[in-house]
Amino acid sequence: LAAEAARRSKGLVLFIAASLTRPMQPALDTFAARTGTVILRESGASLEHVRKITELRRIPDALLLADVDVLPQLLVPKYATWYAAFARNRMVVAYTAKAKHANEITASNWTRILRANDVEVGRTDPNLAPVGYRTLITLQLAEHFYRSPGLANALRAHAPARNIRPNAAELAAVLAAGELDYIYDYQSVAESNGFCFVALPDAINLGDPKFAAAYARESVTVRGSTPTSRTTFAGQP
Repeated sequence: LAAEAARRSKGLVLFIAASLTRPMQPALDTFAARTGTVILRESGASLEHVRKITELRRIPDALLLADVDVLPQLLVPKYATWYAAFARNRMVVAYTAKAKHANEITASNWTRILRANDVEVGRTDPNLAPVGYRTLITLQLAEHFYRSPGLANALRAHAPARNIRPNAAELAAVLAAGELDYIYDYQSVAESNGFCFVALPDAINLGDPKFAAAYARESVTVRGSTPTSRTTFAGQP
């Protein structure tokens, strides 16, 4: 259907999660060159794309999201009948050489560094982007992993509202500009931007299927596909 739509309109309308934009660029460029298709890309937060469909009735030819669980929860069967998981990722703490304590931070002390009064920490909006609610789940998992009651709330408080951005790409841009010291983001985003990053333990980074049961014990409730609805996402690889 997407190919037929492209032939009819001489263009392929693609809604793509901001965190996927850079990694997918080579594949999209190759496809465009091989087929002569004009690709009309809209990059943004995954849940924003969902609401374009459910609230504004804007239907793309293809939809690439950062969380496969969004599809069965918010789009299937009313708006979509088929989807496929095509990539995996994990959560990291990303930073640049300009960050305060950049020469000190490790996988052993990151929770202390990110609670320091002299650092600015950023995250994404959990109501807009999967990386936002995955950040909160990661912090909840960290509290249990390190056996430190109150840790999740303390880390969340040190990434205040002024440092929240709509999606992973915009958050990465603020880090690159030196306005933040650290951000919670995907490893793919850190790598594609050339950032340094702390590889978090597998028990909390949402990247290891062996910990699926443990991940699933934590969840976050966010705005759903309409202004008045709410959706709960549990942790999963």
